[in-house]
Amino acid sequence: MKHSSGKKGLRRRAQGCLCAAFAAAAACGGCGTMQTPAGGDMHNRDPITLAAPARPQPMPDAIRVFGMVARRFGAGGGADWRAMLQRQETGMRNPGNAKKYAAFLDGFNGYAGEPLIKMARDVNAAVLKAVTYNDKLYGADSGFYWAAPVQTVVAKAGDCKDYATLQYAVLRHLGVPENRLAVALVSASDSRVSPDHVVLLLNTAKAGAAQDFVVLNDGGSVADASLYTRPPGVDGWILPYVFYEAANQDGQWLTSLGKRFYLPAPDRSPFAPPLARTPAPKAP
Repeated sequence: MKHSSGKKGLRRRAQGCLCAAFAAAAACGGCGTMQTPAGGDMHNRDPITLAAPARPQPMPDAIRVFGMVARRFGAGGGADWRAMLQRQETGMRNPGNAKKYAAFLDGFNGYAGEPLIKMARDVNAAVLKAVTYNDKLYGADSGFYWAAPVQTVVAKAGDCKDYATLQYAVLRHLGVPENRLAVALVSASDSRVSPDHVVLLLNTAKAGAAQDFVVLNDGGSVADASLYTRPPGVDGWILPYVFYEAANQDGQWLTSLGKRFYLPAPDRSPFAPPLARTPAPKAP
């Protein structure tokens, strides 16, 4: 993906997220027996997981991955996370949408109880197969629009944000704790001009151990995050990811680069467009 310079390039955000990598079709949802409330009523149920709501288990204050550190900046995922949840709640009020979404999640129930890394691989592959890549689904603003999982399931299409968010939803449905998952905004082309891709981070470390992330939604198989980390002192690296921001139900995290480029206020989410910068005054 080519990057344009200046404000226009910054505002392209995650548009065109590795288009070739997601040229997969054939939907796999629509089978299963999970019962949804009559009329899609999601009262007293988590709209993402369809389970009883649970208090989010907190992530650490610092996420260390891709050779960078993102530090906690806000709670609850931010404004765009809440907007995505609102879209999910609205979509689930439609009985047809609710039935399709519940059936889609139910189709993954056979993965419950699998070892975590195998579950991640199975979910990653199934979601990539179920969703056709389309970065124009929501018009000119698709790069800024954060679709809800139910929208992605119904459309059977989406961009990298939608893949990662749907994978997050499936893994949460299967019982993976909130504190092991984060949707992350990165540059997949080793560019520090602007991020151009969204992935899902899964911490596979045992309780009490250091963070050990794998990456879902890179267009292929699940891979250890270290493969996307340039070793110190090495200028070129085949799969570098430049880390900007991360979010989940518990909060949002920013790297120093994320703060520098997006200058978010406490209530902004990682997926909001960057704030306009005021040009520095010219010297007399």
